[in-house]
Formats: sequence, C-alpha cells, structure tokens
Amino acid sequence: MREKFKGCKGIGFKSSNILLVSILYSLLSKPSYGYSLLDEIKEIGIDTGEIPYGILYRTLRLMETDGLVESEWQIEETGPSKRIYKITDQGKAYLLDWAKTAKKRVDKILDLVIRIEKILSDSSN
Repeated sequence: MREKFKGCKGIGFKSSNILLVSILYSLLSKPSYGYSLLDEIKEIGIDTGEIPYGILYRTLRLMETDGLVESEWQIEETGPSKRIYKITDQGKAYLLDWAKTAKKRVDKILDLVIRIEKILSDSSN
C-alpha cells in the first residue's frame, strides 16, 4: 500500500484525506461512479465546488491501486459506459481506522477548546 494511505498515523484533516474518506464513506451504502460520488459527497456536507473531476478520478485510481476500492465497467445500452467503484474490505478497515484516529484527535481538539475558553472567560472576569 502506498505510504500516503498506509495506516492513520500520518493522516490529519487535510482536504485530500477528507476527499478520500468521504469517497469511502459514500461507497459504504452502494457502489457508484465518479461523477455521482461528487453529489453524494456534497450531501455529507463537503464543499465539492473546489474539487476538479481530475482530482476525484486521480484519487479513485490511487485508491484502487492501493486496494481501498475496486471498479468495473458498466456497459450502458444508451450513453457512455461508466466505471463503477465499490469499497473493498481493506477500504472498510482503513475507514474504521481513520474514524478511530479522527475521534481521538477531535477529542483532543475539543479538550483544548474547552481549556482556552475557560482561561479566557476566567481572565475577563
């Protein structure tokens, strides 16, 4: 697996990681194709207006290379064929690991916010 996606130790809340996690989350409910994934990600609350299709498809290709998703071509009677992506067991494990790590980080950030607010509110009194 590419070092970039390996484990969650180095994963923060950078936009590329949020895109990757959002894609995996969207694929939990059903397989989908790239263009449709942007709509599904938008429903989660991610601003997709700044995600070029090239970045989305490049991310999907890297995720497939790393075993997080797999794809197959869906041949349509009318219209263009579509590459349909689905999450793999490895992708599910990655997503679970990311969620656990993210929760710990969110808890630490929330604790820091509470401490800052307490000190600032105490100092203003």
